[in-house]
Amino acid sequence: MVLWNVFPLHPHEADDPLSNRCHTRAEREATWPFLTVLIDMIAPSRIVAIGRDAALTLRGIDVPVMTVRHPSMGETEFIAGVRAIYGLDDDDVVPELPLAAHAASGTVV
Repeated sequence: MVLWNVFPLHPHEADDPLSNRCHTRAEREATWPFLTVLIDMIAPSRIVAIGRDAALTLRGIDVPVMTVRHPSMGETEFIAGVRAIYGLDDDDVVPELPLAAHAASGTVV
């Protein structure tokens, strides 16, 4: 599994690097070659777009794209969408990320 944003940088207001804003079409188009090269290198059998913007951006590529709701727009729907794509039942235990135990204990790896 590889996680990658359709726009791989952090767009922010000019004088506030800790702010957050949507990327522009020009910014996305400037970084589009990075995404297409990554897709070619990985050769995924499918892509899961997280959110409508990602899904719209990925229209027309040669890899099947499945879409789940962005968690900021509905966490319950996001989880249900991911479970549906991966065929998980509500009773299935989802493994924790390997760093979760370290984060809870404050241990740095």
